[in-house]
Amino acid sequence: MGLSAGAGVDAMDRLFFAAQPDADASARIAALTQSLQRELALKGKAIPAERRHLTLLFVGTFPALPDGLSQRLVEAANDVRCDAFELCLDRVTSFDRRPANRPIVLLAPAEGPVARLHDALATRLQAAGLPFEAHRPYRPHLTLLYDDQRVAARAVEPVAWTVREFLLMRSLVGRSAHVPLARWPLAA
Repeated sequence: MGLSAGAGVDAMDRLFFAAQPDADASARIAALTQSLQRELALKGKAIPAERRHLTLLFVGTFPALPDGLSQRLVEAANDVRCDAFELCLDRVTSFDRRPANRPIVLLAPAEGPVARLHDALATRLQAAGLPFEAHRPYRPHLTLLYDDQRVAARAVEPVAWTVREFLLMRSLVGRSAHVPLARWPLAA
């Protein structure tokens, strides 16, 4: 896998591995977000379709992208093997890591194929001596919006799609942009 143009530009960056919903799932996520905004009087702005993703493994936040890190991540992920799988997000909650501007997220069960893909990525990065967030248990989630209100965990109409690839993403912090750096297809 090669890197996309734009890799290596100095800026505050976040790197993470992700799966993106297909167009149908993305439309259902948008409708669910609007419904929750109305029902719960959430004031936060919905995450736009081009930035919707399920985080598979968070690598880290960097004041400047370290030289060669993206390429080393790509090389480590090249060895990850996984079959395509059905992903179902069926609960909504807020992450309460901060008192305001909380992420309101859709959750998938923390076991099954998504957890195995997360574990495979973590194993490869660890073996290569690469950084990644390992201090919290993995909670597969897709952020809908940020809001000051706390949302208690509850079931929602499930949103599902077949995950056919995963990506290494670069989030340009404060610039509301995600740049795909590399993609890996999953076996059919």
